[in-house]
Amino acid sequence: MLKTYFRVACRTLIKYKGYSFIYIVGLAVGIGLVLLDGLWIHDELSFNNYHKNHDRIAQIMHHVTFNSERMTLPYNPWLLGDALRKEYGSDFKRVVMSTYPGDHVLSYEKKNISRQGSYMDAEAPAMFSLEIEAGGLEGLIDPHSILLSESTAKALFGKEDAMGKTLMLDNSAPVKVTGVYKDIPFNSDFTDQGFIAPWQLFLSISGADKDPQPWNDNNYLTYVQLADGANMDQVSSRIRDLKRNKMPPAMSAEEKSIVFLHPMNRLHLYSEFKGGVNTGGRIVFVRLFAIIGLFVLLQACINFINLSTARAQNRAKEIGIRKTVGGRRGQHFHNR
Repeated sequence: MLKTYFRVACRTLIKYKGYSFIYIVGLAVGIGLVLLDGLWIHDELSFNNYHKNHDRIAQIMHHVTFNSERMTLPYNPWLLGDALRKEYGSDFKRVVMSTYPGDHVLSYEKKNISRQGSYMDAEAPAMFSLEIEAGGLEGLIDPHSILLSESTAKALFGKEDAMGKTLMLDNSAPVKVTGVYKDIPFNSDFTDQGFIAPWQLFLSISGADKDPQPWNDNNYLTYVQLADGANMDQVSSRIRDLKRNKMPPAMSAEEKSIVFLHPMNRLHLYSEFKGGVNTGGRIVFVRLFAIIGLFVLLQACINFINLSTARAQNRAKEIGIRKTVGGRRGQHFHNR
């Protein structure tokens, strides 16, 4: 019986080439588009899940008002990390100060390459759960060390072992390779992190720690990992006035910042703020593409059903013959 079904199906496909083309291509394209749409949505919803502690990590941000306009910014003074450790140490397992990722020149012997990277506190590799290929998570303790991504190490040293080699960072600071980590996946905010250099090295090079008014220097990023058992909303409420209390008394109340935690799980999809209120971000496109995907799938199914119904009368003869030879009811409608 199965052999007969297969033979009839092949004959039908050949005899009705136009219908067959619309059947197969229409449904296949519809399902294909829905699958691609679903993969993209899954990629967006799983953003930053590479980091094992993503549900306990947050970025420190603040609301500030200038000329009656309330803005939300991710930049903080370099002293914020020390203040968080000293005054709210029990709320955080790790605190990491970081420069904004930027392009830097890495030089080894006669080879120079440009890679994006940041200066970060020594706890960064552990906080972001980097997969270390060589060395260890404690590789940034030495102020003159550097961690390289796998692709950066390969570009700079080829097949040579990168560990222990000394290179020049921006043609000014000699640093020793103390670790190599796997490239961070595309669906992470740190995917382009080609290297990580010590935060202490940045302070010594830039002289930021010698600024007479350090709490006015809002140029750095701050990430925290909550202590076990700590609640994100409660901790965010406790630290809200930290910067406000550190600002010069001469500044007006509205110019002083209100600090809060923005969870890593929301960094990518909920990144837009208006008037101090989180208004969304890429989540709008995720919802839009989800609706489009459902519509495409529904339309493909409707078209398939309509074509099948339109051709039902053409198969009356075939069904009659099958009934005559003893075919069961459930067998009459296969291969429609």
